[in-house]
Amino acid sequence: MVADLSTEEGISALLAAEPHADVVVNNLGIFNDKDFFSVPDSEWMHFYNVNVLSGVRLSRHYAQGMIDNGWGRIIFVSSESGVAIPADMINYGVTKSANLAVSHGLAKRLASTGVTVNAILPGPTFTEGLQEMLAEAATQSGRSPREQADEFVKTARPSSIIQRAADVDEVANLAVYLASPLSSATTGAALRVDGGVVDTLAM
Repeated sequence: MVADLSTEEGISALLAAEPHADVVVNNLGIFNDKDFFSVPDSEWMHFYNVNVLSGVRLSRHYAQGMIDNGWGRIIFVSSESGVAIPADMINYGVTKSANLAVSHGLAKRLASTGVTVNAILPGPTFTEGLQEMLAEAATQSGRSPREQADEFVKTARPSSIIQRAADVDEVANLAVYLASPLSSATTGAALRVDGGVVDTLAM
């Protein structure tokens, strides 16, 4: 099933094809490194539609069936940028803060239903998206994509404790836990898998 989840039409097509789900992972997201003064209103709205409303629309639909079944898992993939908004990705950070607000509020709304709602906050992760963003820098430096990603972490996110980009599986492991029966007492949480980028004792 292929659909543009940044639009109501795309969401409707997906829901018609797959009307029921026990676990929803809202992982759709876009990002760029663009100066605040260079981002027009249209791009702000596009980021909001993709990064926020896609998850809102899916959760609003699928949560109904989860409530009826007395069990379900909703996971929002936010970002460390949602709590430590970077100067070069403000529009992205704002949408990731919104993910946290929706996740926490929805967890309260679904209290005592058997449905949990949580957010994951990855740090820089070695995804295709990060590789594409850093492709030009890698070409200019002669580094491999992995080396360039790790260099990005060291320079752009110097507070990282692991001093490298996380692997996709390292983030997915947390999602698997949250999607399982083992996480029944975990809801309304914002769980970091950011390699220590966010320098705080809490969250």
